[in-house]
Amino acid sequence: ESLTEPDYAIALALYERGAEEGDFACQKKLQAMYEERERNYIEATRLEQINPEEAFPLFKLSVDAGYLPAHARIGWYYERGIGTKVDRKAAYTHYKAAYDAGDKRAIESLGRCYARGIGVAFDFDKASELLQTAREMGSHSADKELYRIYENKKKHMLRALYSTAMRLYYNKQY
Repeated sequence: ESLTEPDYAIALALYERGAEEGDFACQKKLQAMYEERERNYIEATRLEQINPEEAFPLFKLSVDAGYLPAHARIGWYYERGIGTKVDRKAAYTHYKAAYDAGDKRAIESLGRCYARGIGVAFDFDKASELLQTAREMGSHSADKELYRIYENKKKHMLRALYSTAMRLYYNKQY
């Protein structure tokens, strides 16, 4: 018989169901799980300053235990491959989960995903909207990212205009 890793998401869902039905033991265990995932997150943020590679597993435990603020942090680790392999799709998924949960810090990260095609197709409109919101919230890096995508859009437009002009010139349609 082999031992398996505990599946925190399943355990959390079962304890939440038991707690909703009034089971005192489930309520106690659920409270302990909430406290543990928050401790893991706090320890990971402390450890992140010293050794980011060792912080990743603690952030992962927090995410697996359903701690929503950890999604934005672990997305950053997946995006850059710190403590794990680079996984752009996982980065986008975690940023999106954090954004959907109302984490304001994830707005800029999700906007950057759309601006650079990180785990999702490039979408200028969504990127602009999210980065504009982040800029209004005071993010200087969102302002720089907006400038970068607008400059890229201008370059693409100029190339398209030049290409069209050259085609018209060579076809003598001017």
